[in-house]
Amino acid sequence: MINDVKILNGELELKFNEYTYEYTVKVDTYIDKLEFDYTVNDNVSVDIRNNYINEENNIVYLDVYDIDSTVTYTFYVYKENTNMSLGIDNYKKSLEVTVEDKYYDYKVIGLVSCCFLLIIIVFSILFKRKKKMWYINNGGNMDILDIFYNYNTSNSLLKETGNIINAKSRHI
Repeated sequence: MINDVKILNGELELKFNEYTYEYTVKVDTYIDKLEFDYTVNDNVSVDIRNNYINEENNIVYLDVYDIDSTVTYTFYVYKENTNMSLGIDNYKKSLEVTVEDKYYDYKVIGLVSCCFLLIIIVFSILFKRKKKMWYINNGGNMDILDIFYNYNTSNSLLKETGNIINAKSRHI
């Protein structure tokens, strides 16, 4: 006859069994009517009676009609502040927000660190001090000096142990 019954806006204390005819249902205080979800066999009809829950009425009947018989299931409804409206969905949402906020902080710190390192590398490449090799002919011996010099002039004065040498730059 009837295979399964679920209460969409309440909690059955026992799992539905077609051979158990009385059930207790807990609902939140704002619920005025039970919402059923059920599966039945072919040629079976269902009628829900007395489905208005208030202080005077807390019993709902589910009549199942077959060609040969009728079975009535009785649901005793109790209103409680079960907080089903807040339930597990809001708990999951609060966890998701917490996880996203945590990863967001790490992303920001990582992005700022990478940008800072990139800026340091670019500045070190662009503003690297240029070195030029100077060759001084010293009586047939070639000495190499590493000297930092100003690129705006082609002549530079070198001071070496009190002697001033006029040196001209050449590219080798």
